[in-house]
Amino acid sequence: MGSERAAGARAGALVTARPSSRSPLPWRAVSLLSLLASLTVWCAPAAGALQRSDHSRTLVTSTTTAPRKPRAALATGPLPASASYVLVDVDTGNVLAADHEHARLPPASLTKILTALIAVTYLPAGARVPGTALSAHAYPNDVGIEKGVAWPLHDVLESLLVLSANDAAYSLAQRISGSLAAFGTVMDRSAEQLGMTDVPQFHDPAGLDGTEGFDGGNLVSARDLAIAGRDFLQVPELARIVTQKSYHFVDPTGTAHDLPSMDYAFLVSYPGAIGMKTGFTDKAGSCIMAAAKRDGRTMLAVVMNGYNPTQSAIDLLNQGFRAPVSAEPITDRLPPPTRPRPRPPPGATSSPRSPGHPGGAHGGQVTKRSASGPVPGTASRGPDRPKRAGPRVGAPGAAAVGVGAAAAPRRHGLSSVLSAWPAQLLLLLAGTAALVALWELWSWQQVSARGRRSVKPYRPGRAQVNGIAGGRRRRAQLVASYRRHERP
Repeated sequence: MGSERAAGARAGALVTARPSSRSPLPWRAVSLLSLLASLTVWCAPAAGALQRSDHSRTLVTSTTTAPRKPRAALATGPLPASASYVLVDVDTGNVLAADHEHARLPPASLTKILTALIAVTYLPAGARVPGTALSAHAYPNDVGIEKGVAWPLHDVLESLLVLSANDAAYSLAQRISGSLAAFGTVMDRSAEQLGMTDVPQFHDPAGLDGTEGFDGGNLVSARDLAIAGRDFLQVPELARIVTQKSYHFVDPTGTAHDLPSMDYAFLVSYPGAIGMKTGFTDKAGSCIMAAAKRDGRTMLAVVMNGYNPTQSAIDLLNQGFRAPVSAEPITDRLPPPTRPRPRPPPGATSSPRSPGHPGGAHGGQVTKRSASGPVPGTASRGPDRPKRAGPRVGAPGAAAVGVGAAAAPRRHGLSSVLSAWPAQLLLLLAGTAALVALWELWSWQQVSARGRRSVKPYRPGRAQVNGIAGGRRRRAQLVASYRRHERP
């Protein structure tokens, strides 16, 4: 029995010691994947920068010249992709850098800049703003203005501009005009009084759009928003509110509020920042209106539907502060700062606007709009209308036309990177390397599987060993019995 176990163990050892046909790890595949990762890390940012630099143009052409010529060499590096932006010197009104600045886009909560301007013009300082059924159901940002509870105007403005509370916007709109439809008419008239020339479309005082916004929401250009932002900074009360990183107060119901600023990142990260407003909806994307003051100069940047709007605004502001006043282009200048007027003076005429636009041909009298749609005669103002190349001749700012206002929309994120030829070449190389690496790994797996199937070491179990031992004993018994019977 002992000899049988020893023999089985030696046989198992011999079988186990046979050389394995399993191939080593495919280091070629590992090397290809490492090289691919290195190329991606090194080349992708460069390709994205190349693509973004094509979109960060700061060109303006005159209406009297056919070829497009650069107006100022302010851009010193690529800007993150955005659908539209504009940079303005607040003191001179000069437009220093712009791209698609006349394109009408959803402004999201940047609308609240105009809403606040109208509120301080139409309401006295000590006014109280009651909550309504509409404001009580506002979302997603709300400060909790309950129906029938009247808040001081100051606290409502703080909630509107610091927290970007939608219920504050709706409460102000209904306090001023009685309904959102009527307040939309007031916004249209105020936009014209401020000098907006890109035919803005205002319906929702909070900036909501699509199915969530009243009557489809708003459409306004970055240049027109810059006009409102510049006028906004001329009102000390409003300019002070947007500089706050937070606001603490107790409402009339005794509830304490601690409102964080939605513009906190810009306020704490940029030296000289004096705040303004941020906005976001699914349709509008991320938007920002940012202002800063350095060395006695004030700059204002508006970025709409940006990939990283805060960084874009910071880059634009840096460009503006680096350019001396003597080098500023004067081809496009915003209208002088003004304030909305509750009622146009008798006999006043408005600047030329499209036929049927509020205030355009009625001597300052505005046609009432219905709650179910815009003012009659303004069907051409819808989102399907082709974007104009710029303001019409005779309107403020008609000396300059934004570059590419009717151009194809920008690409964002990964699509903007892959549209550059270095990224396309890198993608082709990456695909080839990935296929080779997958083939190497598959081949290694097949060879390893065949090796495992061909090598099966013999290890006798206890039953086998006992069976062999029992067989030997039985044979010995038979032989002994045979010998006993064979003896004479």
